[in-house]
Amino acid sequence: MKINLLTTEETAFALKCTTHHVAALRQKGEIKGYHVSKRWMYPEEEIQKYKLKRDSAQQHVKFHL
Repeated sequence: MKINLLTTEETAFALKCTTHHVAALRQKGEIKGYHVSKRWMYPEEEIQKYKLKRDSAQQHVKFHL
């Protein structure tokens, strides 16, 4: 099984946020990141799961406003 890893910049682009926010999400344990050489790398599959969870939570809030 091949695991596609994203850089911090690619992850920020995918999540439509800043690289600082990506680091904060990693530090809080909301997304998994791996320190590879001198860079943080993020499994694309984990980022997709986080996006689904985040978008679902946002949809839930919209319906209750």
